[in-house]
Formats: sequence, C-alpha cells, structure tokens
Amino acid sequence: MGLGLYNGAMRKCLFFWIWVALCTPVIWAEPEGPTEAASPEAVYTARDTLTIAADENPAANEILAGLRYTPGAFELTRQPLADDMQCDFLYSFPSPKPSGDDRFDRVQLQWFAAHDEAGQIIDAPAVLIVHTVHPKMVVAKGMATYLRFKKVHAFVVVMPGFGERRVVDQPSSLTALLNAQQGVTDVRRARDAIAVLPHVQTDNISLLGPSLGGFIATTCASMDSAFDMTFIMMAGADLYDVLENGEHDAALLRNRLHNAGYRDEKLRALLSVVEPFDLAHRLDPQTTWLVSARNDRVVPLRNGQMLAERIGLAEEHHLLAEANHYTILPQFPRYLNIMIDQINGVSIETPPAEPPTDETGGLTTSTSASIPHESAHP
Repeated sequence: MGLGLYNGAMRKCLFFWIWVALCTPVIWAEPEGPTEAASPEAVYTARDTLTIAADENPAANEILAGLRYTPGAFELTRQPLADDMQCDFLYSFPSPKPSGDDRFDRVQLQWFAAHDEAGQIIDAPAVLIVHTVHPKMVVAKGMATYLRFKKVHAFVVVMPGFGERRVVDQPSSLTALLNAQQGVTDVRRARDAIAVLPHVQTDNISLLGPSLGGFIATTCASMDSAFDMTFIMMAGADLYDVLENGEHDAALLRNRLHNAGYRDEKLRALLSVVEPFDLAHRLDPQTTWLVSARNDRVVPLRNGQMLAERIGLAEEHHLLAEANHYTILPQFPRYLNIMIDQINGVSIETPPAEPPTDETGGLTTSTSASIPHESAHP
C-alpha cells in the first residue's frame, strides 16, 4: 500500500472510531427521531439581543467595534434536509454582517432536537456548537448527536466556507478565516435564533467550540453575556502564534494563508479582528470551561494556558487531557458529560487525569502526523 493510501486509510479509521465513541450509545439506545406531528413551524421571527459594553482595553474596543452590528428583527426559515444530514431540522437566517457575497450571507443552523421515546420534542437546555475545520463537520455533528441522546437540544451553526456557504475553488478553512469576523457575528445571532424555537429553555443556552470553533466561540462569547455557559476545547490565545508555530492542521492552514498572500503583518492584521487574547478577560471564569490536550502540537498547550490565564480560570475549569489534538477526540464523551452536568446544575468534582501515554497519545509519531482533520480535503 502506498504511503498516501495508508495515510488516507488511517484518517478514515480515526474518524470512524471518533464516530463510534460519540455515537455508540445513540445507535443502540436513542428512540426514533421527532414525529411529523412534532415538527416546528416553517418560519419564526427572532430579534437580536446584542448589547456590547465598552471595555477598558483599547485593543478590545477595536475588535468589538468591528463585530458590532445593528440589532433588529430577522426571520428564521426552515429548509429541506439533504439526504446526508444527521440533524432533525435545518433552519437559515440572514448574516448580521453581510459581506455582499450571496454565497456567505445566509447562515445555516442544524437542529438536533432532544425528544422522548414517543418522538415528541421535549423542553430542554440548548448547546450551540461551532464546528472544526473538517469540511464535513463530523466532530460537531458527532457531538450534537451525543447531546441529543443526552436530552439536550444541540445546534450546529455553519461557518462561511462550509456546507451551502462553501466556495468551490477555495479550501473551507481558508474561507472561514478570511471571513472570521462575519463568522463570529453569525454565531452570536444564532443564539437569538435558537431562543425563538419551541421547547428550548431560553435561560439555559450554552456555547461549545472545539479547535477552530473554540477560537471563534471564545471571541463570540466575549462580546456580551448572551450565553449562559461557554465550553472551549483544544483552542487558545494568540492565533498568529498558533498558525506560525503549530503543526499538522495549523501548518496546513498556514501554508494556505501564505499562498493567498497573507504573511507577517498582513496575516497579523487578518487575525487581529477576532483575536481571543484581547477579549477573553470579558468572559466569566465561573461559567467558562477550557479543555486542553497536554501533547497538542496543533494548538500548543502554552496557548491554552495563555487563554486560561487571560480568562482567569480556576484549575478545575481548565481540564487537561493526556492526549494530542487528535487522540483526544475519543475522550469527548467524557468531557461532554462534564458539560452536561454543568448545564443541568449537577455539582461535580475535578475529574481525575487520564492515565499518561506517550507524546502522541498512544499512536506512533508517523501515524499521528498523518491524520490532521482536513489534510485529505481540498
């Protein structure tokens, strides 16, 4: 078998086991999806609740000025599901900061609706998930499926460059970063879209972001206090440092940005408009959690520690896994259960550390280096 085929096979194998880890309980135990009678309305009218307070930090105010949009009413419209979608319902709404490009200015929101054994949608908390760089959003969808099984409404917001917002001749991750400011505001408006849907407990809407989604989620949650809780995974502060020094997915994206003409100060300027470091002090450390992988070489641990310090997180709010950026994925159910307990108000102790492994989390160096989220995709 050639090296390329071997690497491709390893990637597929990894994501297969990720899906098994997240969804095995669901496959055997989850009842059938919502009945047709339980289906929500085709159109809802929502209203923005954005209220950005001024900051003492000039850099923070500059970022917030770029993220600010004029609140108003907007329509949330139900769309037909494609055959390959795992969600129960698909809605869309207009981006609050339109780019003028029709490909990007309509935001998709996938709803994985919590329901009972009879297929009736139940009243439950909600979690909004910002996905990773993988073009098919497999990690976010796996998380959403697991949360639905655990009786939590889960929503995946589709970033610019992904799904129906994809540009055919441009990698999804590159499009997302070039339009990151719009993406952050889309996530913020998605919260208000969720709040108008039936059976969502509007006083219990949280935000979850793994990897790239974690950077976007950090910046979005720092805008105001709209989200009740924020859960960040495998992300950190100083985007420029991560892209310049990170390996695997970070290196892949760095090369794409360089090829697109973004280097040095031009790259710094691009990333500065959504830099978590300058806003993270606005987050409430009591309602924010960060999960980092000790051996992460995509988003190095130092960047996670920098973010934790910037937020002011206590030790029990910064959870450390003995894994790398990819081998942590099968552990996600463990951290999702911690998140669910927090959402449901269950008091928990700091979870025990995972047993130590080698630097690659149990994989050989050659294998772990061959399985970045996106490297097999255009």
